[in-house]
Amino acid sequence: MTIDNIASSENVSRNDSGVNAGADAPPAPEPQKGAGVDPPAAPASTDSKECMSPHTTDQAESEWTGPNKLAAAIGAHLREEARSWLDKPIEQRLERILKDIDIIHPDLFGLLNEVHWLIHEPRRRRARGLVISGNPGSGKTVLAAILQKKYPVEGAVAKGPEPVPPKVLAIQMSGIRTTKAMLKRILEATKVPVSKSITTDDMELLVVDTLRRMNCSLLILDEMQDVLQARESEQLRVLEIIKYLMNALKLPVLALGTEDACVAFRADSHLQARFQILKLSAWKLGDDFKAFLEAYEEHLPLKRPSNLGSMKMQKALVKCTGGNLDAIVTRLQSAAVHAVLDGTERITAEALETKSARPHIEALLPQWQLAA
Repeated sequence: MTIDNIASSENVSRNDSGVNAGADAPPAPEPQKGAGVDPPAAPASTDSKECMSPHTTDQAESEWTGPNKLAAAIGAHLREEARSWLDKPIEQRLERILKDIDIIHPDLFGLLNEVHWLIHEPRRRRARGLVISGNPGSGKTVLAAILQKKYPVEGAVAKGPEPVPPKVLAIQMSGIRTTKAMLKRILEATKVPVSKSITTDDMELLVVDTLRRMNCSLLILDEMQDVLQARESEQLRVLEIIKYLMNALKLPVLALGTEDACVAFRADSHLQARFQILKLSAWKLGDDFKAFLEAYEEHLPLKRPSNLGSMKMQKALVKCTGGNLDAIVTRLQSAAVHAVLDGTERITAEALETKSARPHIEALLPQWQLAA
């Protein structure tokens, strides 16, 4: 099973996996059949007849002249929340452009469904696990954030017979070289105070008791490949702790990382057999990429439509970024910042290819009160 992508850059969500919605984002409409993201918003009614003057002659520009100019009124291509930013000061618009948005790739729904099953299915003596691998910037950490938002750690712990909602706990494996370091990181994530004199054995018991009382239903291990930086003996001990938690709590585990994350489990054949391996690949030209770019554009507060879903735009982005999610978002944000500042108010393929760097910030926004 291959999972192609997710995108980061204010939170957008849909259906039962729409779990990372920003506080200021409006409810998403019902998805179109076959689309992996929210369908483009319908043009909003407006009494204003003001339009920007045309500067180019491509397809998107033609919408700003002739009989379609009312349909292409300023911001008509945007969702209501994004449109509300158009009249705000430039520095606020730029901050909005640079905020995170999570737009879920259609193939990710299958992965999220699999993870939801891990969380909600009856606990098994032989707990299951997933390894999601992908290049840096492919969206793995965003996936962890989506699940944490859906199943937050904060809340009541079990004090009696009444059940508590399932919770997802995520920790970073970066820098972990010992079992004690991993156990301490779990306790820190649950905000449990840890004595400096506590032994590793006592810490194991405390972790099991804490995760059981909070009804932890999934443990996420991000940057799992970093375990390989430890000595081989410590690698084995860390894997033993993971297996111990899975056995003692019948706890599913989701491991995230590069392709080396899969290698990290090979030292324990019994543990490796429990994990299914899936991969996040780069974006490619096609309908899914088109739908993602169209959805992204709806949340980008530019006054004029950019037609980001066009094949010309897709090719420009894939050429510049290799289809890497993080690079795509960064390139779109930089081009949007330039579009606001130079007054064009739209992204062009040429801007995507040439304006990868952002303008000089000190001369740009003294309102941000940058430190000398």
